[in-house]
Amino acid sequence: MLLLLAAIVVSGCRSDLFGEASPSPTGSPVPVTTAAPTFRFNADPESSLVTVRVREQLAGFPAMSDAVLTTNAISGLVGLTRDGRITGDTVLRVDLSTLASDEPRRDSYIKQDTLDVARYPTAELAVVGSYGLPQPLPPSGEWKFTLVTSMTVHANSHEVSWDVTGQRVGRELRATARTTVRFGDFGLRRPSVAAVLSVQDEIRLEVLLRAVQG
Repeated sequence: MLLLLAAIVVSGCRSDLFGEASPSPTGSPVPVTTAAPTFRFNADPESSLVTVRVREQLAGFPAMSDAVLTTNAISGLVGLTRDGRITGDTVLRVDLSTLASDEPRRDSYIKQDTLDVARYPTAELAVVGSYGLPQPLPPSGEWKFTLVTSMTVHANSHEVSWDVTGQRVGRELRATARTTVRFGDFGLRRPSVAAVLSVQDEIRLEVLLRAVQG
């Protein structure tokens, strides 16, 4: 689903962005600032990827497996002030109509019956705050932190926290973000078809993002 959210980077960036989960957040998140951004980093869909994973039990198969859908149709921007604070206009969007797996019939069902992309074609991720992100953000380096977002899917918004490993490299921001949500968080019904015996409620989302300063 995403970023549903999601979620995500050129192959040369993948290995150094995967890491351990962020520590559990405590206290209140540091909110985004209402100040106008000094720097705007635009999402690059050519080197980003959103991945959605759901456990399913198919008829005729002895064990459960992952249904994996992906898309690189991600757009939006990350705004930073001069001292490195995230600005409130930081929003990412995913075109859900482009999600695809290894099974066209699954894709058609998810888009038509589960997500209803004809009416709700996009998922939107707006940043609310963060835990553990250096303030101010250094001009280079790698950080592990928790990003708190408002995620909207199917016209339903839900607060979602992501474990993030991020880098700032010159005029680029690179990040790997992971989270788990449930169908009910967004008013979605779990898929139910004869060929699928069961579908778990958890949806695992991953976003590999590369954003370039504009």
